[in-house]
Amino acid sequence: SSDGKAIYGRTAGKDGLYHVFTQSNGNLVISGFDDNNVSDSNAVRWSGIEVDSSGSNTGLFTNPDDRLFWSPRSDEIWETLLMSDGRYVHVGAVGTHTTSSSKDYDCAVAVRKANGDLDTTGFNSSGWLPATVTLSTSNAKGRFHVAFSTSVDDKCWAGAVQSDDKIIAAGYVSTNGADIALARVNTDGTLDTSFSSDGIHTFDLGAGATDQLWGMKIQDDGKIVVAGYNGSGDWGVARLTAAGAMDTSFGGGDGITITDFGGSDDQAHDLVIASDGKILVGGHTNASGTDMAVARYTSAGVLDTSFSSDGKATADFGSDR
Repeated sequence: SSDGKAIYGRTAGKDGLYHVFTQSNGNLVISGFDDNNVSDSNAVRWSGIEVDSSGSNTGLFTNPDDRLFWSPRSDEIWETLLMSDGRYVHVGAVGTHTTSSSKDYDCAVAVRKANGDLDTTGFNSSGWLPATVTLSTSNAKGRFHVAFSTSVDDKCWAGAVQSDDKIIAAGYVSTNGADIALARVNTDGTLDTSFSSDGIHTFDLGAGATDQLWGMKIQDDGKIVVAGYNGSGDWGVARLTAAGAMDTSFGGGDGITITDFGGSDDQAHDLVIASDGKILVGGHTNASGTDMAVARYTSAGVLDTSFSSDGKATADFGSDR
């Protein structure tokens, strides 16, 4: 684009972008949602496209494959990942009924082939779906509903692909207010029962009622580090073993570290793991207005006091968050 900016008017209604990643050839895969029903602001569907270095749509994900309809609710891709064989993984949240806008949400995973087509033969080729989900068997192929609950909402805002291409979807489930939830999905679109015995692990991040999870990374040893909000005004970082159990060598012995920046709304939104195993987490705090916040932890999940003297730092960019 001549001014360094590109706008993709997917529909006449509300379109949004949540995630971008760069392909090895320099092309960008961008994903989020576009409007499914202009008269209903809550009716959006999964949408993703690839653009080249000039910002032009390459056509890799072609209509209708660039848009997945699940329900008349807010169906959104939150992260797109790449498998070692070139397939693409979308992770997000969807409604569970094709016509009702009052049914609950599920976490969801969809896989596309390297050519951009929905992988209906390799991923969930049987079209299996939970009994509470209304979607035809044919349309379920290439997609997978991760049903942490069949009666209350669950949503996934983070995903990761392991070195063996197994997929981890992470977010929350609305039990006990809301608890952190993770699931591991095999490359063929089935729950991996070697993970926490049934493929699913949920836990309480703190004393608050509404835990949320936004960031997740996998360590080289297969352990899973997640970051989010503990429902009590603080952010939380937790680590699970590769087998899907809380890693008791992390944090306070329960696999969890809670960090207070002094605000009533401290939230961690993403993390990176350095080559030395230290964990850098970013988010915001409202301790003094709304400021950017960063914390660094040792590989054992303890605040690293060599960083900003106490392991924490904030920066004021105005009212940004």
